[in-house]
Amino acid sequence: MSAVLGAAWGGGRVADVVCPASSNNAHLLEVRNELLVAVLHHDDGWASWEASPSLDMDEGRPYSFMELPRRSALSLWRDSVLRTRQVGALAGWVVAGHFEQLLHDSHDAYCEMSENWLAEIRNWRETWIDSWRSINRPVHRQELANECLEWLRVFDWLSLWLCCYCPARDDDPSCNATTLSEGILADSPVTFTPSASKSMGDPSVVHVAPWPFAQDIVDIDVLGFAVPAKSYTSPAELAKSRSPTRLRWRLSP
Repeated sequence: MSAVLGAAWGGGRVADVVCPASSNNAHLLEVRNELLVAVLHHDDGWASWEASPSLDMDEGRPYSFMELPRRSALSLWRDSVLRTRQVGALAGWVVAGHFEQLLHDSHDAYCEMSENWLAEIRNWRETWIDSWRSINRPVHRQELANECLEWLRVFDWLSLWLCCYCPARDDDPSCNATTLSEGILADSPVTFTPSASKSMGDPSVVHVAPWPFAQDIVDIDVLGFAVPAKSYTSPAELAKSRSPTRLRWRLSP
């Protein structure tokens, strides 16, 4: 979802992701493209966990991604960082910075395990940003790298809001609007407002103003899994109970 939003973003009404997709500046386009690939793959480390989610045995249900034990989460984050480093030095630096900020803002930030993880990540980031900046110094500025990190966090947050706070199932309640107005969007805030009504079988409609996308409509279609809300005794029982489900949104002016 983050990648769909990032690739569609642009059109002149709000800040561009690095540069317009139609820019003639090949160097900036290269940066933009690396960032968008990083956005696409920034959570790839979670793939193994999603294939076989661990259970909170006290509650008899799967952990949410916000409840996962810290040791497990740090391992998944680390894997995501290393996978995106294969895309490029900037991609690795951006994704590592994203998870570094998530950990820094958490209540587990100052335990020994977290501090060791942060020390390793910060060493990697320093090496990677130095490598990236040494290649094309007129374009590869620290300010541009910081901007790329902000864009990843914008699209990550927006995808989470759609999934967690803007439900798309027919029986889900409506939610409140959200406005992106900090950091890179401080001068051009964008508000996402869910439609108050929804027809059976149609996607959830979200109105966006000012319109930040290059095309007239942005359709998002996500395949996931649903499980009955009950107590489970093992990951195998959970896996057997799940069934495919589709979540759909339509973003429009």
